[in-house]
Amino acid sequence: PLEEVLKLQPGRSGPLNNLGYCIADLGVDLERAEQMIRRALAVERRLHVLDSFGWVLYKKLSFREAAAVFEESIRQEEERLLVEEVAGDDEVPISSVIYDHAGDAFWRLGWSDRAVEYWQRAVEVAAKEKSPSLDIREVRANAPRKIQAAQSGKAPPVAPLGEGVKEGEKK
Repeated sequence: PLEEVLKLQPGRSGPLNNLGYCIADLGVDLERAEQMIRRALAVERRLHVLDSFGWVLYKKLSFREAAAVFEESIRQEEERLLVEEVAGDDEVPISSVIYDHAGDAFWRLGWSDRAVEYWQRAVEVAAKEKSPSLDIREVRANAPRKIQAAQSGKAPPVAPLGEGVKEGEKK
């Protein structure tokens, strides 16, 4: 269905981002996914599009770039939310998914303390989300296991890399 929407509205950020993210999350055709997400970013640089961009970089083994995208977008969003809170506007929380993604990227970089910090934020935010999507339900199920594994010196069940990407080929 997203392919059809994209044919009807080829320049819209939403369909480009959603399809690009789905492809990246599956770990297939990562070049196509990145191209779509970059096109979506050219239209709007919103948090969910930046998360998709970081996720495709993660899947391609570009962990440093992915972590930088996640961290900067989270920082900007937290600042925006703080301004809105001070102004009395309704707060739209950051999705637990981006915190989970950031945690996975930092774990892959070997920064376990930072990874655990982001997974803990993911757990806190996911618990508050009233209408959890499939991604958020997965965060609720997996982030606590990641934290427990990392804190006990074991490898946490981080997200897999893209198809054909080899674990030892860090970029």
